[in-house]
Amino acid sequence: MRSLHRDSTDTLAGCLPKLLLGLLPFAALAGVALVVRLYGLGWGPQHRLSEPVAQLGPRVSAAIAEQAREVEDLDDAQSAALQITGALLHFGFRHRSELRFDQPRQGNSLEYAALFSVVFNQLASTAKLAAHAQLVHSEPTSLVGFLPSHTAFRSHDWVAIRDGDHERYVDPTLHDAWLGADISRNVQGSLAGARRVRTAPRPGQRPERLRSSLPPPKKSSGVAGILDSIGDRIGAALPTAR
Repeated sequence: MRSLHRDSTDTLAGCLPKLLLGLLPFAALAGVALVVRLYGLGWGPQHRLSEPVAQLGPRVSAAIAEQAREVEDLDDAQSAALQITGALLHFGFRHRSELRFDQPRQGNSLEYAALFSVVFNQLASTAKLAAHAQLVHSEPTSLVGFLPSHTAFRSHDWVAIRDGDHERYVDPTLHDAWLGADISRNVQGSLAGARRVRTAPRPGQRPERLRSSLPPPKKSSGVAGILDSIGDRIGAALPTAR
């Protein structure tokens, strides 16, 4: 028995270095992604602010009602809105922007930001919080100091949450890629002088009459989803449709 135990322990000890060595490239890739995420991405300094507009189907409304019972403060509302948004969308670029949400589907940064904002505001209102989310459209997008020439990379949409004198800069797109939601390090310029754009729902659009806008494709999670979408962006050769 001791011999068998010793043999299994020796085998495990021999495999461990190989396992760690095999994980090293993935750890290095994750480290590079984190550094680029924190210090290499930049949005702005041109910003446009607008009120979020989205149609929410029964599936989303039910999720909001369920999550609202657990919301007591701003952190709860943000976490719940991120969870609902991430469950419904996965990142993709080969489609026209659609602000109707019901079934799982692709979403670009505009759709992520719009859905998150509307869900957050409903949760905050139900919990009687003063916090309010607005859409931010930022141009240009920079990557480690360079401005990508492809039109699909020239802008990005994210969310500014205001709670009295305090502000939070939240990116539900990056959060769904496991890269964190806080983008205070990435925003260039100030929102104080940002141009405000009025938005309104299209005539005849009512959430209770909503149909699923796209079939539910398979979701690629985390950083893999973002890497998969890069091919979509380059192949599409078209900017985000608005």
